[in-house]
Amino acid sequence: MGDGLPEVLTHRIIGASAGNELEVYSWKDDTLEKLASTGYHELAWLPPRQGRRGLAAREKDTGLAFMVKTLHLGERGWVNADEQYPEYFREVVVPYDQSLVEQMPGALAWYYLAEAQVKAKMPQEALASIEKGLSLNLSYPETYRFEQLKEQALLQLEH
Repeated sequence: MGDGLPEVLTHRIIGASAGNELEVYSWKDDTLEKLASTGYHELAWLPPRQGRRGLAAREKDTGLAFMVKTLHLGERGWVNADEQYPEYFREVVVPYDQSLVEQMPGALAWYYLAEAQVKAKMPQEALASIEKGLSLNLSYPETYRFEQLKEQALLQLEH
């Protein structure tokens, strides 16, 4: 964390469906202090941005669907880094989610594809995926989650 001392990362397996936990500790007053933890099923290290190494954490949702978030370690724990890694979402997550739509077509697959497209800064594609997802049975994910994505995509179009 900029103090010249290395951080200590530990991970533990919780269970196949529950996933794993990654914890980060730093040295403070000659002891280890926990900085952050996150649950995950799959991890990928990302290139540094703004002097910080990024981490992509994939958490299993339903079936083959994963929630994907990119993070970096801040002073008070994990900080969302999605804005710094649009290429990760374009090159890795969008293609995965497009294949997910083919394998398990349904509102959830369209939601995760639209979310990845928003994070990849592909607002036109995201709006099309949102419309497709909204046209299906919306017991899960809820309509408001699609509406939140739609708002983000529309904001990207305005910029």
